[in-house]
Amino acid sequence: MAASGSFSAGSVLGSNLYGSNAECNWEIQPSVPNAVITLTFNSFATEYVYDHVQVYDGSRLIGQYSGFNNPGTLTATSGSMTVIFDTDGSVEHGGFTAQYTVTQGSGAVNPINSLYPEPANSVVVPQQQLPVVTIPGVPSACQQIQRLTSTRGSFSSGSTYIDNANCRWLINAGAGAQVQLQFRRFEMEDFYDWVWVYDGPNDSAPLAGKYSGSSLPPVMTATSGMMFVKLTSDSSIHLGGFDAFYSVMSAEEANSRRIQPSP
Repeated sequence: MAASGSFSAGSVLGSNLYGSNAECNWEIQPSVPNAVITLTFNSFATEYVYDHVQVYDGSRLIGQYSGFNNPGTLTATSGSMTVIFDTDGSVEHGGFTAQYTVTQGSGAVNPINSLYPEPANSVVVPQQQLPVVTIPGVPSACQQIQRLTSTRGSFSSGSTYIDNANCRWLINAGAGAQVQLQFRRFEMEDFYDWVWVYDGPNDSAPLAGKYSGSSLPPVMTATSGMMFVKLTSDSSIHLGGFDAFYSVMSAEEANSRRIQPSP
């Protein structure tokens, strides 16, 4: 027999829905090398395009899934499998249920060292802070939201972005503050790979602009106190990506500039 287990997000057949703005990671790590992990989705229902399940075989992305088409059975042969589920700020569905088995070439049974963060059949809690799973070779922003809180700084997709990417950066300047964003380098596959910029905390906020190709986007300003940047790509042809610089104007400074003294 093989070691096995199950986990879920929401309750596809019940009344429980997964939460908004969820960031959930499950890591299956058998205790011996050369393990084969088989993952089967028994049910699957997420908001198409906006709520994603990503499955990794070690650092290699097997696939990214959303909507109501069941991904079926997936296999990892690297000795580890990571499942990442992230959602936007609106429209929740029933989620998914999945079960896994672990076998070895000899058929030996080996326990699972860790499977987290949620017990089976639990409901994902919005904004819950969950353990971070680091996948070698995959940028951290493409695993979960990278939060930027300095008054100025830079971020990048790296020298080249990955296929099937869903990378996210959140600049949190605070209430009343403004965020200015400027791209220094920009190279995305035209029409297929995009960078989205939102004036707010997530991709449900007002869209400031979406950009593809090799022309530098204009300088953009978010007045909500937050700016959300997202990079998405298809399954082929990944180019150089981007480098971006941001700066924050405090609420006091922004207010003083709005109120000009009378002549």
